[in-house]
Amino acid sequence: MFARLCVYIFFLVAITTIAIGAPLEASSPKLITRRALLEKYGSPNRTQSRLEKYGHLSKRDYFAHCIEDDDVYVSSYCLAEHTFVINCAEPDGDAYYYTDGCEEDEYCVDYIDRFGLFHATCLNVPHYRTWTTSKNELACSLESPFDIKGNLTTGVTTYDDEGNTIDLHELQTFKSGQVVNSNFSKHNISTNFFNYNSEEIKFCFTSGFDYDLEVTAYAAGFDYDTVQGIEQGKYVPPVPVASLG
Repeated sequence: MFARLCVYIFFLVAITTIAIGAPLEASSPKLITRRALLEKYGSPNRTQSRLEKYGHLSKRDYFAHCIEDDDVYVSSYCLAEHTFVINCAEPDGDAYYYTDGCEEDEYCVDYIDRFGLFHATCLNVPHYRTWTTSKNELACSLESPFDIKGNLTTGVTTYDDEGNTIDLHELQTFKSGQVVNSNFSKHNISTNFFNYNSEEIKFCFTSGFDYDLEVTAYAAGFDYDTVQGIEQGKYVPPVPVASLG
C-alpha cells in the first residue's frame, strides 16, 4: 500500500511539473497494445464480481482500470467516440498506457476531477446530451437542468466526422443563459457547479474552421461528490446525472 501511494504521489508531482513548464526527467510511458493484453491476460472480464472488486459506484458495467492489481491508475482521456486511453504505473514507477473501448451504445466523455486530473468515462442514454453541426457557427445543446441539487460536475468532448477527437476554436458552458466557462483550441471542457439548484445548463462550441466539417459533441453531468478520480491508486467512476427535459 505504501509503495502504491509513493508511485501515485510521484505521478501527481510529475503532472504538476509538466503543467508549469518545468523539465521532467522521466522516461516516456510504454505503449501496451490491446492485442498484447489479450494474449497475456485474455479477454476483459465484465462480470459483476469484477465490478465489485474495483468498487464501482455507478450503473455502468465497465470502466477504466490498470492491468494488475498492484499497478497505479494515473489518468485517462477520450481518444475517439468509443475509445479511451488509460495511463498507469507499475509498482517500480515504470509508466505504461493502453487503449480500451466503450460499448457500441456508449460514448466517451472527458471530465476533470477535484484534483485537476482528466478522466474518461463511457456513457449511454439518458446520461449524455449530443448535438452536431457542420458550419462554423455557434452550435449548442439542449438547454435544460440536471437531475441533482447540490454539487455538479459537467464534461464535454467533441469529435469529427470520423469519430476522433477534434480541437475547436471555442467550447463554452452556460448556466441560466450566462457563460460560466470557456476553453479555446481544445476538444473538451469540464465545469464545476457548487450549490447547484436545478438551473438550466447548455453547452456550445464554435469550430473555427473556414470549411464545412461535421462536428459532434457529447456532454454529461456527474455528482461532484463522487468525482474523486482516484482512491488508493484505483480509478473511482463518478455517478452520472441525467438531464431533465
